[in-house]
Amino acid sequence: MKKFTYVLAIDPGGSKCAALLVKADGTLLAQCQLRDWATGGRDPRLMRRTITRVLAGHAPGPMLISSIGGRRWHKYLPAPWHDHVHILEPTEPLSALATTGHSFGVVVIAGTGARVARRTRTGQEFCLDALGPVLGDGGSGYYIGRETLRAVAREIQLRRPATRLRRRVLRACDCAGLGGLICFSLLARDRSRIAALTKIVDEEARAGDRLARRLLQHGATVMAGTVRELVTHLGIARQELPLVGAGSVAAQSDIYWRAFCRQVRQFAPRFHLRQAPLPPVAGLAALGLRNATATAKLFATLKKEIKS
Repeated sequence: MKKFTYVLAIDPGGSKCAALLVKADGTLLAQCQLRDWATGGRDPRLMRRTITRVLAGHAPGPMLISSIGGRRWHKYLPAPWHDHVHILEPTEPLSALATTGHSFGVVVIAGTGARVARRTRTGQEFCLDALGPVLGDGGSGYYIGRETLRAVAREIQLRRPATRLRRRVLRACDCAGLGGLICFSLLARDRSRIAALTKIVDEEARAGDRLARRLLQHGATVMAGTVRELVTHLGIARQELPLVGAGSVAAQSDIYWRAFCRQVRQFAPRFHLRQAPLPPVAGLAALGLRNATATAKLFATLKKEIKS
């Protein structure tokens, strides 16, 4: 690979677009994460804004872009950066594994959408789900958000006492009651708006709300079912493999993750289950750096920022 001054890692997710600008020695220069509930994280305008912001104030130089579908993002670079750009296009499972230092294993991505994948030592990948909200996304943030809306609607119909979960969900949807909630459900909108409700569910579950806890556990059960299907299909139930949980739900909701792990251990007892310690954009940057010392430096900086 040719020498480069910078690595630009870009992660256009379902609900947000994140980017890191890193020097070749692992020094973090800039980071940016933007959301747009109307469009989601893959909207070209949001991509351009994120990239422009993370590059602002830095002198153009040879750069490697590490991103899923990276060749599409080259056109969003400011003009002075167009020259001497190299492209690396890792897969989503590989970027998740890279946050834990692995290059093979099983990956569970539960964010706005859902994906389960097995990556072999030789780089072959087999994936289940990643089908979108109509055909799949089982156990994802969108799935849990949708089930939350259904549960809240039923609670209102049954005239059960209002809870803080119900009030927060209605407020997040800008609704006063059931009629508004029905209208909200019928309007076309990006799935990230509904997936965002999962954060409210997780907060209320940790505060003791039983319905919220059941919603998270149900989502984890659905995701574990997808993993079981993959494991059975590939015949890897008795293998000793890392399983990395990535995405905002799997990596950040401990209630979801514990419920998921309990079920996976029943059919894949030798899997080593671990939540991704950093977001996927960090894994993309590590794959671009391709240097253990530089990666360790970047990861230490990012972990320190998370703790602070």
